[in-house]
Amino acid sequence: MFMEGLLKTAKNFLVNGTARQSYEEACYGLKQCVERLNPEELHILEKDPYLDKSCISFVNVAECQSFAISVFVIPTGLKLPLHDHIGMTVITKVLWGELDVDSFDFVEKDKFVCHHMGGDGVQYPSFTMKAGDCHIFYPFKANLHEFKARRRCAIVDFMWPPYNPAEDRDCHYFMSQPNSGFRRKDTEISKVVYLQRIPCPSYFYTQEVLYRGPPFDLRYL
Repeated sequence: MFMEGLLKTAKNFLVNGTARQSYEEACYGLKQCVERLNPEELHILEKDPYLDKSCISFVNVAECQSFAISVFVIPTGLKLPLHDHIGMTVITKVLWGELDVDSFDFVEKDKFVCHHMGGDGVQYPSFTMKAGDCHIFYPFKANLHEFKARRRCAIVDFMWPPYNPAEDRDCHYFMSQPNSGFRRKDTEISKVVYLQRIPCPSYFYTQEVLYRGPPFDLRYL
């Protein structure tokens, strides 16, 4: 099973510390595992009646102190609002459907303060992810992002370490605004912005759905 392979690889890289790979090698190895995940094994099928088509469904697949795996099913036109992943790496794969991605970064050296207060930022060129596409969002690049379903889609996220407010890894939400007072020359940057910290948007609502894929126990992998 591909899920078991991902969990074993994650445990070796991130929990046991037995693997001596660099961060880049860990990203590559884990991305390969995430790319193998499929809707059938995760029991996240487009025609499943238990997945609500009017709101975003959330499935907590696995979570421990070192990593978390989750699935979001996003109806057409709805979105995961602009949010951050402080000090986290996120690997996202589209299981089915299609979505547009907008990603951002803060430009200040003290990014920790920016995540809590907001600040000057840059927006990277938007791109579209289709079924089978897999992308890494790094702690140091595209750490803030927003997903909007171009058509109803399901994505699986593997992130490490997971959110943990006790360790200052809470989820914060932002609104992008024009920023005429900041200039930066960079061919990879789409535009400069100001990222304003806001409460969780009132339109963002998720319905939690139980994981129905193959059972596993992280203790015995």
